[in-house]
Amino acid sequence: MKAKRGRTSEPEALELIEQAIHLLRQSPFSAWAAYYLGSLPFLLGLLYFWGDMSRDAAASQRLAEWPIVLSGLFVWMKCWQTVCTCQLMEQLQQNESEEWTWSRICRMVAAQSAIQPGALFLLPVALLLTVPFGWVYAFYENVSILGDGREDRLRQVWRRAWRQAGLWPMQNHWLIWLVSPYLLVLVAALLLVIVPWFQAQAPSWSLGMVWLAVSLLSLLMLALCPLSVAVALNLGAALILVPELMRMLLGIETQFTRSAWGMLNSTWMAMTCALTYLALDPLVKAVYVLRCCYGESRHSALDLRSELKGLRLRRIVPLVIIFMTIALSSPAVAQERPARPGNTATNSPTTPASRPLATNAADSLLAQSITPEQLDQSIEQVLAGREYRWRLPREQQPRAQESWLAGSFRNLTLKVRNWMRAFREWFDRLFRPLQPEPSGGPSKSSWLGSLQPLLLGCIFVLLLALAFLFWQRWRERRRKLVEAVGEAVASVPDLTQENVAANQLPEEGWLAIAGEFISQGEPRLALRALYFAGLANLEHCHLLTIARHKSNLDYLRELGRRAHAHPGLQPIFRENVAAFERVWYGFHEASLETVTLFRANLERIRALAR
Repeated sequence: MKAKRGRTSEPEALELIEQAIHLLRQSPFSAWAAYYLGSLPFLLGLLYFWGDMSRDAAASQRLAEWPIVLSGLFVWMKCWQTVCTCQLMEQLQQNESEEWTWSRICRMVAAQSAIQPGALFLLPVALLLTVPFGWVYAFYENVSILGDGREDRLRQVWRRAWRQAGLWPMQNHWLIWLVSPYLLVLVAALLLVIVPWFQAQAPSWSLGMVWLAVSLLSLLMLALCPLSVAVALNLGAALILVPELMRMLLGIETQFTRSAWGMLNSTWMAMTCALTYLALDPLVKAVYVLRCCYGESRHSALDLRSELKGLRLRRIVPLVIIFMTIALSSPAVAQERPARPGNTATNSPTTPASRPLATNAADSLLAQSITPEQLDQSIEQVLAGREYRWRLPREQQPRAQESWLAGSFRNLTLKVRNWMRAFREWFDRLFRPLQPEPSGGPSKSSWLGSLQPLLLGCIFVLLLALAFLFWQRWRERRRKLVEAVGEAVASVPDLTQENVAANQLPEEGWLAIAGEFISQGEPRLALRALYFAGLANLEHCHLLTIARHKSNLDYLRELGRRAHAHPGLQPIFRENVAAFERVWYGFHEASLETVTLFRANLERIRALAR
């Protein structure tokens, strides 16, 4: 699948949804089967549990065993959803399917069993706190994708999922608002809890409170998840109409056809939410697969490699189409080409040479007689064309129906005019006591009435000055905030970004950062910090000049020109450069042994560069 954006830019939410729909349309049947094989048993078990607990009188006797069954079905669902997202990721990267060994399956089950149950408690708490909900939601979706058993340790799955969750937060919140059914399911679950509580607390007036709660929560859902509400309304209406269609087409009479209101209960709401989840959650999974792929591509170039694999097939297909077109069209053209008279030796001798031939349809039209009325009508039709209409006088056209945009601007203009008129009337009432009496006779305060336009102008200028001062104050405050944030970011460079330069910190600063990454278990970032420390040391010794446009090969050549008085320095630096490029740009894993050897070479470089 072709990515429309670069690896370092943030894909837009709508563009990501469009690519996810395209990915689902091209996904194999095995991916859909894996998803629904895992999701349907859990949702059916949950619906059966809800119906059993809400209607069976002896349901309390089975209350101890149902949580164990639902827990197993939940882990079953998450594992099969991981299998589905793994196939989507392989299709996106155009890789061959990796074999599911027993060790990989055990690692996947362990990762999903250890991390995913926490979502049942942490997601509602994060939604109650509002701010961390987007990151927590993306984290658990990433665990479903990245916890596929390829990582040996659970800590690596946790770290990768959390790193991807912190990527592009604005896009993540837009995606949750657009496609996620979680908010609808959570609000419906709260409603299913609130309704029985109201009925138990006040049976006499609980119906009105229930409808009030339903109305408020419906308005809340329309603002938080509009697509989920639209899908749920369609599915809920379909559930209501199915019994009526069965009665009309098949003659099957049920209790729901006798009373349609009997279906509007908690079970109907739970079924509607379950169907909405089954309809929208595959799209959510595909969207977060794309997020993980683009996030990983920022460091591993997975999208570029998948495009290169696709080019191998796309380069051959046009050549085959062109060859088949030429091969199939040339005989047909040779057969359908008519023989031109007079060009071959087989022309009929009876054709007289002096006979004129009709070359086109214009000759035949000229041969016919044209009346003056037909000529005048043809001239009028030509002059009425659009190319001559600009020379004609403008006619008064009938007023067409006003569009909504023009009507909105007209209403806005009328409102502004009314506001100005009301302000002028208020101003007149304010200065009316100072105006002269209408009975005649000169008044001492008559000069104040003549100053009314001047006062209006002064008030207008004063308002503009206040607005300008507020804007200047807001602009200075924003500039200070941006500078403070820029200084905070510059003080601790982010080594995961490609635009970090070695001259942003001294050698001691890079060594301290490398020590922190080693203690955190990040040898890859520690190796890059040590490499920057070596460059900073060589620049301090005036053997290198660090610049953003220079490559590692440029640094090697520059060191070879300047380090004649330091024999043995260039081979050690070349060894460190090779080790860094194998880990940072290649596929070699960074280990503590590699970091230790790199640091030993760095100490030798420091000793030789003195």
